[in-house]
Amino acid sequence: MAYTKTLSYYQTIFRKVSFDAALFYKELKKALLHLNDDEGALLNVWVQHFIRQNEHLLTAVRPV
Repeated sequence: MAYTKTLSYYQTIFRKVSFDAALFYKELKKALLHLNDDEGALLNVWVQHFIRQNEHLLTAVRPV
């Protein structure tokens, strides 16, 4: 499964908004609604890795 332009676009967005955990999770929710299942699965793996590197996102309260 290859990364698509859309998936790369969202990864760029996440890097830019990672300073604000609430905004990060809001954008993540939007992205998962727009991506197909395969892209969503790839994004989830990438996000888990990204969050481990940015610990302030790990301790943030995630919106429901």
